[in-house]
Parts: sequence; structure tokens; C-alpha cells
Amino acid sequence: MAKGTKLGQRICPKCKETIKVDASLCKHCGTEFTPEEISLAKADAKKGAKYGGIGCLLLVLALGTCTYIAGKGEPAPEVPDRPTASAKADAIAFYRGIMQVIGPCDRAGAGVAEASKAGDLVNLFSAANEMETACLKTPSGIREVKVPVSVGKASFDKLTKTREVCENAYVQKWSAAKKMKAALDSDGKISALAELKEAASLVQTGTIVCATGLVGEIMALGAKSEDLDAD
Repeated sequence: MAKGTKLGQRICPKCKETIKVDASLCKHCGTEFTPEEISLAKADAKKGAKYGGIGCLLLVLALGTCTYIAGKGEPAPEVPDRPTASAKADAIAFYRGIMQVIGPCDRAGAGVAEASKAGDLVNLFSAANEMETACLKTPSGIREVKVPVSVGKASFDKLTKTREVCENAYVQKWSAAKKMKAALDSDGKISALAELKEAASLVQTGTIVCATGLVGEIMALGAKSEDLDAD
């Protein structure tokens, strides 16, 4: 494994940020990877884990201790079995935190929709460029919003998975903006337009699953629709 990564992770060769070892698309810079590159990365990760384990064994023999634990990342937070008294308020704060992060990307996406309706390709390209910029750091921002442990184990697990769905959805949204720019620059090539249509479909599906997953689980903790409105 590369220095600074956990098991199942690797470093993007372009932007040097940490990504999943089997990622086909870097969520930080948008670099796409071929199946061959992914297979090679997995092989390197296994090799790193093997030698990491050997190094740990040598430390145990020499010092009687070792901080490397194969297959382990950061310690898992202690989550109570049941929601605590602050669960509802903390869940609402988590929801609003996610909404604050995705807001600029969503507003830029609305600008693309308006430009598309107007039919002005120059303005549409400009709007897509703004969307690409606005959505660039959205996935990493989503990941930094901590799921509150006060919601209890079941909700914590569901919200953690939903946060990952949201993260992936906004990677796709950023990627769609890039593909839109490429399609507009392609002089109407059928292949580029078809790729754009597929990207738009993925974005719509992903963002809907993200939103419904968040709202559904947080309302299950007692929040009402008016609680989720921004102040």
C-alpha cells in the first residue's frame, strides 16, 4: 500500500488524493481508469498489505508491539445501540450540513438547466463550466460531514451508507458537467451526445437516491419536514 493509505485504498496518480483501490473514476479530479489499471492497482495493494504484515511481525519480534493492523483503518466510533436524547437535533444538523455542501453544485446545475431551455449553446457551455467548478469539491465536502453517533447503530449505519451514495452521486454530477462541455465541443457528434444522455440519467438517479435516503432516515428519527428547511 502507498504511504498514508489504508487497506482498500490507493493514491490517484494524477491528483495524489486517496481513492478506493477499485475506483474507476477519481472522485477528486475525475481521472478515469481502465480495467487493466484497476487490476494492477489491486495487485499492488495486495503486495503492500503482504509486506506491511511482514513488517509488523518483525516489529512484534523486536519490540513486542506494532501499530500496523492489516485490514484496519481508523478506529470505529463508539455508537450506542439506541438513539440518545440529542439524536433528532444532531440528525437535523447533519442533514443541513450535507445541504450546505451540495448547495453550490445544485445551484450551478439549475443554471445549466435554464441555459439548456434557452437553447443558447455558448451560454450552456459557460453554465456547464461553472457547474464543473462548483461541483469539483462537493464529494470530498460530503465525506467531511460526520454522521452523528447519537442516532444509534442502525441509523448510523444507514446514514453512513447514504452519505456514500451522495458522495458518488456528486462525483457523477461533476463528471456530467465535464462530459457536457466535451459534447458541446464535439460539433454534435452522436457518440458524445449519447454519452452525455447516459451521464445525465446517472446524475438524476443518484441525486434522487441521495435525497430520499437522507430525508427518510432523518424523519424516522422524529424530524418533520419543516425541521429540514434551512434557517
